[in-house]
Amino acid sequence: MYRLAEPDVSQVTAPQSQAIAAGQIEKIRLQYPDGPRDAETLLVNANGDIYILSKEAGQAGLYRAAYPQSLTNVNTLEKIGTLNLSEVVGGDAGNGILLKTYTQIFYWPPPATNVADFGSRILQTTPFEVSYVPEPQGEALAWLPGETGYFTLSEELLGTPARLYFYGQF
Repeated sequence: MYRLAEPDVSQVTAPQSQAIAAGQIEKIRLQYPDGPRDAETLLVNANGDIYILSKEAGQAGLYRAAYPQSLTNVNTLEKIGTLNLSEVVGGDAGNGILLKTYTQIFYWPPPATNVADFGSRILQTTPFEVSYVPEPQGEALAWLPGETGYFTLSEELLGTPARLYFYGQF
């Protein structure tokens, strides 16, 4: 995994190219404690903890690499639990957390305290299922800034063009 500072694009009004120096990129090597996994969902909280959800059928494994991660040694992820969700293919987190399977999207609202503790929230709180019309190969999910809505995006599948969908307040 590579980590770099997010560029400030708040004043950018047109597309532009921006070079990032190699010295500004951190390489983080990760390994699962229980062997290789298929995973497509990565979340990072405000504290810098990395969360990965595996994409297994039936139950998704939830793994964490607590911050700070080593930049020189391999970081062994900690398995902190499993979710009864099949094939988690996307997610985004800020104050609220969204996780997506091929057919559903689940929402964990912001808690009263400790917004950064993604693991406990996901494992100990029942999410709400939110609006979603399944796509041909929908695997991408992202919050609108301010978390007042979210986007989904499908891969192109068998000639069906990829489309970006927006869902407002839920």
